Amino acid sequence: MTFDLSFYRTKSTQEPKVEDLREFFRALPNFRMRDIDVEQLQKSLAEKGASRLEVKEAYDIDYENQSTGVYFQMFYTPTNSSNEEPSFPNLDPTGLGAHVNLVRPTYFALESFPLITQIADKFGLLTFDNQITSRHKEPFKADSATLTESWIATNSWAIGNFRKEGHSIKYLPRERLDYNWNFLRQCVGMQQRLGDHVFVPTRIFLAEKNSFLGTFVTWTDYIPMVLPSVDWIVMGQSKGGKDFSTRGFARFGDLLPILANDLRNLSEPVPHYLLSNDLTKDTRKKLEKLQLIDKKEFKALPPSVNVVDVPPN
Repeated sequence: MTFDLSFYRTKSTQEPKVEDLREFFRALPNFRMRDIDVEQLQKSLAEKGASRLEVKEAYDIDYENQSTGVYFQMFYTPTNSSNEEPSFPNLDPTGLGAHVNLVRPTYFALESFPLITQIADKFGLLTFDNQITSRHKEPFKADSATLTESWIATNSWAIGNFRKEGHSIKYLPRERLDYNWNFLRQCVGMQQRLGDHVFVPTRIFLAEKNSFLGTFVTWTDYIPMVLPSVDWIVMGQSKGGKDFSTRGFARFGDLLPILANDLRNLSEPVPHYLLSNDLTKDTRKKLEKLQLIDKKEFKALPPSVNVVDVPPN
């Protein structure tokens, strides 16, 4: 299920040229533009009983941020005069569309729509939001805040329907999921600034304990590390190479008093704790004595599990 946008141009605006689009997306991180085999596409549509597209060429434009897990798709069919697109006076459809997934956390919209509106602005296009939640019933010069507002309303409706159909959807408050997203957006830059001496985690994991859904990262061998605000820290011990063993889960709040003299509580570029020095023997002994929670009490959530910030009714 996706939140779909299409793009229009005024009669005085040129249709986007394929080479201009290629050059534009080459300059942006996390985008990939590729040619579509039109013949294969038509065959696939026919097999699904869908209408044939009267196009000679088509292109996929994919966005995927490996750091945050956010992705969306765009589709371009130049000079597509399909009757499926609504018509508006003095405007022509461009054959360019964008599709942002629903049943996702709000940060999907927060990352996607500034990029989508940047694309529309670059090529002088108007955006048509045909969702029932949209306040605009014709193409307009969109801003990311307006599209995000419409997406949030549509997303809430979609999640409600999924829950009614019996789908399992996990919930975390928006401030928690937004924090995770902001931290992961900044982790590459933090690693570059701090250097190899300090480890910056690139994943924040989710786990359930007694129906409570929380977050954790792994800390191995007490190395210098950036610690995000999470519920638990998995205490690990390296076994050589990339292998490590898990001693157990520590509550983050239980670690803070032990590390009080070693941690710096920082607010930029995102709130976090910085352990930049090696720990003393005394501190290590205190950590060794810390009562840990057995990993068997936790159920880690795989990335495929839907976690959203729309609370159950």
